[in-house]
Amino acid sequence: MSKGKRILILGAGFGGLASATLLRKNLPQEHQITVIDKKDYFLMGFVNLWILYGNRTIEESKIALSNLKSKEISFLHDEITAINPMEKSITTAKQNRKYEYDYLIIALGAEYAPEQINGFVKNGGFNLYDVEQVPKIRKEIIALKQGRIAVCIISFPYKCPPAPYEASLLINDVLLKNKTRENIDIDIYTPSPIALPVAGPSISQDIVNILNRNHIHFHPLYKLKSVSSRKSMEFECDNNKKESVDYNLLIA
Repeated sequence: MSKGKRILILGAGFGGLASATLLRKNLPQEHQITVIDKKDYFLMGFVNLWILYGNRTIEESKIALSNLKSKEISFLHDEITAINPMEKSITTAKQNRKYEYDYLIIALGAEYAPEQINGFVKNGGFNLYDVEQVPKIRKEIIALKQGRIAVCIISFPYKCPPAPYEASLLINDVLLKNKTRENIDIDIYTPSPIALPVAGPSISQDIVNILNRNHIHFHPLYKLKSVSSRKSMEFECDNNKKESVDYNLLIA
């Protein structure tokens, strides 16, 4: 009787879960499949926009990864601290425990690091892609009575290229419902010369036209360099020019 193999999958995003599901479907039961992730739930990224608009809450959007058990896939809620390919093992944070494997799939995804923009975190910047921050963003939008909401694309590449533009339009709708739109500017900044490089110039211009119709100001070739305690953003613009812009709410 052949001995089953131990397959570890690091990361429970789309890549990790798709890999686990396909392997379980195609491999005999004696092979053990284990998914490891520091979160105990899966949540689709586009749900962030629904939460921003007020259609959903975080809790009703989460899918528990413990449900993998029903598919005969093991789940371990832990954080990876080390990978040793020579020993064919990984180490996790809880009790510094080591797990051995026969095959390893690394699907940890990308980590955002807004702290690399000097002053961004310290001076109240919000990360649109962090679902835990989205309810706070919505609360700030509703509480704001006047000023500027700045939506910044910090660098490329980034997940879901249309999301900042969708967020800007949803913020516009929230402000209209709140009857505060006429006193609040919405500005979107990008280091790119066009709105959506992945889609090309024509579709990018269509997006800018939609923004213009909703009185959302589009600023191409604006790269965010730092954020000051005076609620001011420092940009590097076209031809290496510097520009400071005040904000009341900063989302990136």
